[in-house]
Amino acid sequence: MRRHSSDGRAHAQARPNKAAGRLRRARRLTICTCVLALAALAAAWAAPRVSAGVAGWLAAPSVRGVQMAVTVGAGGDSPLSRGGGAAPTPGAPAASGRLNPGWVFNMVGVVYVGRVPAGWRPFLQVRTSPNGTSWTAWQRVGFDPLGAAGNGVRRLGEALFWVGDARFLDYRLTGSTPKAIVRFTFINTLGDATLADRVTGALRRATAAIAHFDFGFGAAANAAVPQPTIVTRAQWGADESWRTGTPDYAPVRMAIIHHTVNGNDYTPEQAPGLVRAIYYYHTKSEGFRDIGYNFLIDRYGTIYEGRYGGITLGPVGAQTLGFNTGTTGIAIIGNFDIAPPTTASLAALEYLLAWKLDLHHIDPLSTVTMVCGATDKFAAGQTVQVPAIVGHRDLNYTACPGDYLYAQLPNVRAVVADRGLPKIYGYLVSSSVISPNGDGLGDSTTVTYAISEAADWTITVTAADGTAVRTFAGNGQFVTQTWDGLDANGAPVPDGTYTVTGTATCSATSATPGATATPGVATVVVDTHVPTFTGFVVRSKIVNPDGTGAGDRVSLSYALSEPGTVQVVVKDATGAQVRTIQAWTLVPAEPRSVSWDGKVSQNGTLVAAAEGQYTIEADGRDAAGNPCSTSGTVAVDRTIHVTAMQPIYLSPNGDGRQDAADVTFELRRSAVVSASVLSAGRSVLTASLGSLPTGVHTFQWNGRSASGKLVGGGAYSIVLSADNGQAVVQAACGAVVDLAGPSISAGSLSVVKRRRAAVTSVVARDKRSAMVHVIAVVKSARGKVITRVDCGWVASGVPRAFTYKAPRPGLYAVWFSALDQAGNRQIKCAIWRVRVKK
Repeated sequence: MRRHSSDGRAHAQARPNKAAGRLRRARRLTICTCVLALAALAAAWAAPRVSAGVAGWLAAPSVRGVQMAVTVGAGGDSPLSRGGGAAPTPGAPAASGRLNPGWVFNMVGVVYVGRVPAGWRPFLQVRTSPNGTSWTAWQRVGFDPLGAAGNGVRRLGEALFWVGDARFLDYRLTGSTPKAIVRFTFINTLGDATLADRVTGALRRATAAIAHFDFGFGAAANAAVPQPTIVTRAQWGADESWRTGTPDYAPVRMAIIHHTVNGNDYTPEQAPGLVRAIYYYHTKSEGFRDIGYNFLIDRYGTIYEGRYGGITLGPVGAQTLGFNTGTTGIAIIGNFDIAPPTTASLAALEYLLAWKLDLHHIDPLSTVTMVCGATDKFAAGQTVQVPAIVGHRDLNYTACPGDYLYAQLPNVRAVVADRGLPKIYGYLVSSSVISPNGDGLGDSTTVTYAISEAADWTITVTAADGTAVRTFAGNGQFVTQTWDGLDANGAPVPDGTYTVTGTATCSATSATPGATATPGVATVVVDTHVPTFTGFVVRSKIVNPDGTGAGDRVSLSYALSEPGTVQVVVKDATGAQVRTIQAWTLVPAEPRSVSWDGKVSQNGTLVAAAEGQYTIEADGRDAAGNPCSTSGTVAVDRTIHVTAMQPIYLSPNGDGRQDAADVTFELRRSAVVSASVLSAGRSVLTASLGSLPTGVHTFQWNGRSASGKLVGGGAYSIVLSADNGQAVVQAACGAVVDLAGPSISAGSLSVVKRRRAAVTSVVARDKRSAMVHVIAVVKSARGKVITRVDCGWVASGVPRAFTYKAPRPGLYAVWFSALDQAGNRQIKCAIWRVRVKK
């Protein structure tokens, strides 16, 4: 083929050659694909029908996804729509456009990030087309809250919606906010995004038909509901590399029902792909650690395992903002704003709830109290009472789970409550660790639960080797039984872990005689081993509670040999408790520190302790209540007390203003006294004041070090130590050395009309002084002083307005000067000129 030719024949020959080449390549691809398909099909047929390898391959066709972001601004004449309410009629769109991800997609997810007030949602509509010519009707996208993104920005997300085979998407958005981002995620779940995907997908479907996979669930039993058949993550093709982190767990207390909003016309073969798409969208687009729901149910009644962490446990999901902890989230795949859920999906929901709630001993008809964890419909930290089975809309501003499914929830609760009777509700042991040693602390635990009807009940305590050490029995609907850690013969059981199992069996007069409930099971640890304190150290034996910062606080450290609770108290010489410096606090088995400021509680207030000996005592208990204690002694000695420091700010520059500081102190008994000047903990000067009698004395510091040189600017501590022959007691005060004058600034020129006041902003700054004294002097154009204004002490660095109203037209100059707290004058005056017009 010629590259640069105007000869028409050359180009005419090139086109057939290219077409022939494409045809040859297509034939070769088809032959190779058929050979590979036959080989794979034969391998799948030869493999065991329930082989994990075959199952994984069948359940996981290629999930392709791509994100396309659109930045939008304010605009549109449509108001924001209250979530779950009626949508406004769209006006002129704030943003609109057409997107093409480059291949066939069948699901779309949308995330909106912008400054949206809580409870309000933008109005977004989309439509799709397989060819850019024929289009679906416009479909509204409903947003659910995903949480805050910082600085007032909120993230709203749309659960994936099904669009069938499509190549193009049109969108139009109204009710937007400034600088918002709309992120579209296009997903193909069926493995037919490209030619190669379509060939592989056909092979998977053919092999699946051979393998006869069945994802149904069994029928309910007359008594306790057995676990339904649940399609595991491996079976529906979860790519475990997509999830991050490790699961968090919490006891399940309620169930929240959702719908996934996608279409309702998918086939059984397409359903696992929808689960994979939701998993992809949650992890890749919404940034979740895993799929948000704990379970999913398709329209055919198939139940799928959702979030990783255990079907029977309570992994914390990401399905209801503020209420993910302590809940299990179940989503039926479909959009039940536009159609009711199928009978099969409702039956599966009821079966799953009957099993899951019974497993965790939750009454489906009860009301539970939850604490909201994030602000949306409720404030963070707010206590909320809701039914044990609720719809998503009960807890967030959302239309989920759709009007048709939400209307079914009362009936679902009733069906779940009636299935699998009898049931045990609220199974609880009051303490999971006991110490039956007779000291009154943690000697026993109490088992409580309710039964759906009066029944014969038993509580059995079993040792680790399976031996029953104690059995209790009775009849009734409400059970309360205390175990005191003794066996059937009244002897204390050995330390160890015990299983406490509660049962309920319908009596002969019941409608279902002999039916048994799902047992309640809990573990109780018997622990009579006494913990110990290690590393108990009191770092100072003398405290002088004068509040000067030197010797007025004593610190101590301790470690408990195992996790438990600790309190630290102060007792006087008589043994009376005079202060609690750490109330009972849960602590790990690691070193901790507390301190005492030498004060005691007196009539509800803290006062300096009287001189004398005190004991600091640490009391500990392990989880079982076994006690331990340790202590150390501290003396309160008030031999010396600083009464005054004048001035606090020094400027030892020889100008006669604040060149030295006088520290006045009082001795309550004679002592040998020394003074130390410290800078950042390092000694600058040490002076011996000798042996001084009881009374008031003074130490003067001139801002110089031991070598006689002036010290640099900064903060200094003057510590006085008094040795009274039995102890060395300290008192201290602080000083600031400031050698530089402040700076001051103001406006340069203001022009005003006659009889109008001029205003400027004055700022005085000083590196060392917190306050600066500002003075303003107003002069005429000839330099004559007209007035002098004392602006007083102003905060350093804080602007202050200064107003001047001239007596007559002319030019005036206002000179601002400043003096810091050390007596240093300004570096340069600030001059503000005022021109008053006639």
